Amino acid sequence: MGRPAAAGEVASACLLLASPLAGYISGASLAVHGGGEWPAYLADLRDTAYRAEK
Repeated sequence: MGRPAAAGEVASACLLLASPLAGYISGASLAVHGGGEWPAYLADLRDTAYRAEK
């Protein structure tokens, strides 16, 4: 999405997890970041590319 989450977007995820709809979710780590987070294995590549541009 290319932007930080709005408070309401994060609140919606929290409400879902607190609702009966999440009855089958247990012990899971669910990322609420809109798909904009760099995977850990790409972080070094991103940093290297950034330094090369400077």
